[in-house]
Amino acid sequence: MADDDKKEKSGGGLLGIIGLVVQLLTLGAIGFLAWQMMQSNQQDTQQEDGKKSVAEEVAIPEAQDEDEENAMIVEMGDFTVNLAGDNAERYLKCKISAKVYGEEAKATLETDMNKKLIHDLVIDILTRKTLQDVQKPAGKAHIKEELQHRVNKAVGGNPVRRIFFDEFVIQ
Repeated sequence: MADDDKKEKSGGGLLGIIGLVVQLLTLGAIGFLAWQMMQSNQQDTQQEDGKKSVAEEVAIPEAQDEDEENAMIVEMGDFTVNLAGDNAERYLKCKISAKVYGEEAKATLETDMNKKLIHDLVIDILTRKTLQDVQKPAGKAHIKEELQHRVNKAVGGNPVRRIFFDEFVIQ
C-alpha cells in the first residue's frame, strides 16, 4: 500500500514537471517575440530619425529663378509592380508625373530612349520597396526624392524638378 502511494506521487510529480516546462517554454517564446517587436520598433524609429533624405545626401539643387509660367508636367506613365517582401501578394499601382521647366527639359524626358530608360528605372525602384516603405507618408516622400535623383542622373542634367504621384493604390 505504501508503494502505491509513492507511485501516485511520483507520477503526479513527473506530469507537474512537464507542465511547468511547457509553461516556461511558452512564456519564453512570448517574451522573445515581444523583445523582437520592441527591437524592430526601435530600429524603425532610429532609421527615421537618423535617415537623411536622398536630396540631403546628394544635394539636388532646387529650381533657381524659374518662372512658374514655364513649368510643365510630363507624364511618366502608369506602373503596376509587385512589392518586395516575404509574401509577394501585395502590389502597387501608381501613375507618375514630373515637373520640368522649359521645352528642352520636356523634350529630354520624352525621347523614346529616355522614356524606356525611365520606365525601367521606375520599375526597378518600386519593386525594391516593401509594403512598409510605401504605406508611410515619409516613405512616399523618400520614393519621390529617389525617383527625381535617379531619373536626373540617368538622363543627364537636372530636368526633373519634382515628382508627383497622380494615383497611388496599394492592394
